[in-house]
Amino acid sequence: MQTVSPYVDPQQPHPAVQLVQELWPYVYRTLAAFGQHQMISEAVAKHIKNIIYSYRIHCLPLLPALADVLVESFGHYKYGCFLWASGALVRQFGHEEIPAATRQAIWEFVDRQCRATFVILELKKPNEIPDRIILLVGPVNLP
Repeated sequence: MQTVSPYVDPQQPHPAVQLVQELWPYVYRTLAAFGQHQMISEAVAKHIKNIIYSYRIHCLPLLPALADVLVESFGHYKYGCFLWASGALVRQFGHEEIPAATRQAIWEFVDRQCRATFVILELKKPNEIPDRIILLVGPVNLP
């Protein structure tokens, strides 16, 4: 997603975003089937983050699906990678140049993620929640 990012006028649909929409059911099914494996969840979260940063305003049609999968996956698998991708969504669409309806939807998303976080923190200590970075050489567990 990062590599294929040609300029497309903001008023025109982006062909790569159309491709992402067509492939999204497969990404979702992969996450549903294998999301309990942290490396799969991290790959999907990174994919979502790359979509957001690569296609910016063009990925507005994807926002409901992206937000839902981030909230549901964080609540279900409890991996911090879904919060990283959530941060990208908020940074990209939570500022004043974005239409008010979209900003409102983003803040509702933030509310949902915060509630999920508090539910998880009632069950586990922060250092018990898996959160790691996959480097080219392999996984590294952070304290």
